[in-house]
Amino acid sequence: MPLTGIKRFWAALLSFTVPGAGQLYIGRIRTGLTLLLSAVTVTVAIVYYAGVSGGRHALLLVYLGLAVPVLYFYSMYDILQATSRRTPPPDSNPNAEGTDAEPDADADVGTAPAAARAQGLGLIGAGLLLLLLVRPTETAGRWLLPVGDYLPAAGLLVIGVVLYAKRGISMYRLGRVTAAVAIVAVGAILLWDQIKGRNDIALLIHWWPALLIMLGIEIVAVSIGVRTTRKQLSFDAGGLALAAVIAVTALGVTQFNALPFNWIDQWKVDVGGLTGFGEEKGFQYTKNPVAFDLPEGARDLVIDNPNGKVTMREGDVDGIRVETVVWVDIVDQAEADKIAEKSVIEISGDEKVTVSAKGEPFGVNGGGKPRMNLVVTVPRTPNPKRGANALPELGSAGTDAGTADNGAAGPNSTTAEMTAPTAPGEKPAPKPPVQERPSGEESVPEPERKAGLQTITIRVMNGPIDAAGLNADERVTVETANGEIALRDIRAAVKATTKNGGVEAFDIAGDAEIETFNGTIRAERIGGSAIVSTVNGSVKLAAVAGDIEADTKNGAITVDGAQRALLADTLNGRIEVRSATVGGTWDIGSAVGEIALFVPENGDYDVSGAVTFGDIETDLPLKVSKKTITGEIGEGTYRIGIDANSSIAVKRYQS
Repeated sequence: MPLTGIKRFWAALLSFTVPGAGQLYIGRIRTGLTLLLSAVTVTVAIVYYAGVSGGRHALLLVYLGLAVPVLYFYSMYDILQATSRRTPPPDSNPNAEGTDAEPDADADVGTAPAAARAQGLGLIGAGLLLLLLVRPTETAGRWLLPVGDYLPAAGLLVIGVVLYAKRGISMYRLGRVTAAVAIVAVGAILLWDQIKGRNDIALLIHWWPALLIMLGIEIVAVSIGVRTTRKQLSFDAGGLALAAVIAVTALGVTQFNALPFNWIDQWKVDVGGLTGFGEEKGFQYTKNPVAFDLPEGARDLVIDNPNGKVTMREGDVDGIRVETVVWVDIVDQAEADKIAEKSVIEISGDEKVTVSAKGEPFGVNGGGKPRMNLVVTVPRTPNPKRGANALPELGSAGTDAGTADNGAAGPNSTTAEMTAPTAPGEKPAPKPPVQERPSGEESVPEPERKAGLQTITIRVMNGPIDAAGLNADERVTVETANGEIALRDIRAAVKATTKNGGVEAFDIAGDAEIETFNGTIRAERIGGSAIVSTVNGSVKLAAVAGDIEADTKNGAITVDGAQRALLADTLNGRIEVRSATVGGTWDIGSAVGEIALFVPENGDYDVSGAVTFGDIETDLPLKVSKKTITGEIGEGTYRIGIDANSSIAVKRYQS
């Protein structure tokens, strides 16, 4: 008998919740078990391979992840088709009395012994496979890993053959053959690469237009053959879309590092292009230094190194000098020699000069990347620009030791260079002599720039960055996805970003913008404003001349010397601010953590704070009433707002 409305609703809801559940509910045993076991097996396989190997089976994990929504879609499509029938199909079980379901040929196990045996064997096989994935033995674990290596290629070959076999008898699906051939080709190339340890899948980057040629040939052939047959034509958009997704996924995962999209580096994921990065292990090679002069109109310098440390310094050199140490972590020394020889430094650009470390890929699908550690030396800049961005009260004792070690411009190293371009009798900073030089109205700051660089950018995907003694007219930018960042004596504004690692910035002449996902931030003696942010880590700031914005989700914030506006916020951590002056508005908040402020007794500021839990303590002439603290010191020019759930302490600053 036909399904009632409520039965159809429950069948559709169950299929939407769990693939195959709705089919089992209406008695479609074979289809329901197939979908259910497929969904469970795919999910368990994702958990297993992600846990034991990660990036080694990145392509398999991506394909399995795509299979999950496909199973859900097919489950819903099948159940809607089945429940739309108003009467049972001719091959339904006539003995299924007392049910509202519409049983079909796969509903009654007892009427088809062969089908029943096949279902039973299928259940046994699926159960054994799930058991191996959930509770793998040592032996099973050893062969499951290579199985995962070959599974994407084998699966694509099977999909391609099945797609071709179902190309239609009464109706020809235009594009089905092209889609099947494309899927088989991708599977065959992946299999070839896996067996031979090659990277031929990269050929798809240049040869994908061949699929359009193949589709055109198929259209021409069908247009000729359809005259002699009575087959109807339809366009197989689904098959072509499936082939495109499979090919693009294979190319994107295996050739991740070669994709021409810089924004993709910002993804914090563990895919094939990020997992083959070698460490400082294996065979070490010291390459010949590369030296070159900056072009006449060069304004920007970019250092790009996917895998390895970048150290950048000023030094006594005429042009740019790049020293490279290559590490190749493989067993075969002869192969390592070839990889190191092909790993080179490339220089490109005129106005924007890019120094790129090109490591030769190796291994399966080119997933292995040699480590290339770079030491980049730029010419020492005479007359370093400081002006309005002078550092706040450095003091000889406050200078970090690292500043003196790296050849930063000091009094002994730059005096002779500074006197050369100045007018006679002029000894101070370089700007006044430039204005007095007898060059008429053409006298502008531009000719005085010896380096001529507006920006310096250092980009690394895997490795730390250490830069010191650099000078740029606008900004120095450093970016790494995985590694620590250390900046010292930078005579420009800086922007430092890392996904995983701490950041240290000392003696920065301009503004400092620092961001990390997982790591601590420490910045001292900043000549401009400081905007710092971390998700997991503490923040320590000292001697910042400009405004301060400090944010962390899990960690303490410590500020020593807030001369202007201050914004400090943390979800979980203590905030402590010590400052001899209050020269701007302060907004300070901590969801879980104490707040302690040490402010001058003589100043011009207004205090307004509240706590949810905890106590309030002060030794200043401020009013404490239950859970609030208010009051005005001096003229009350600047506002100090405090929002905390724990205790608040506002006390006198003592040097």
